[in-house]
Amino acid sequence: MAATVHNGSITPNSSYTYVNNTNKNVRIVVNYLWTGQSGSNPWLYIGSGQNQNGDTTTMAIELLAGQAYGKHIGFVRGDSNTAQNASGVQGFSMPTEFFLVEGMHFIIELPGNHNKNTMFNFVAITED
Repeated sequence: MAATVHNGSITPNSSYTYVNNTNKNVRIVVNYLWTGQSGSNPWLYIGSGQNQNGDTTTMAIELLAGQAYGKHIGFVRGDSNTAQNASGVQGFSMPTEFFLVEGMHFIIELPGNHNKNTMFNFVAITED
């Protein structure tokens, strides 16, 4: 089993794409994804397309700007509002682990304007 760690940031109005070109299946584990601070909601595309409606080969997932997602992420709110549950605001959750077959991709898209970059850390684990 081989693994590659991907770290980085995405500037507003751009995207990051990971393509599985290993000739094997790949497991993606998202450890951390922070979606900037404000602005348009970011999108994830898992599969072979990039359409916000999704299709038979692509999951399209809308995230909420200004949130952190990832495996084993906890949080504490420091205000008088009631804390959200671990899956975040209703309607804005994401898988933190998924699989890609050869040729499929994982895209993090940051449309519109944000005042901070989106940060990410994930690992791509190739099956042996």
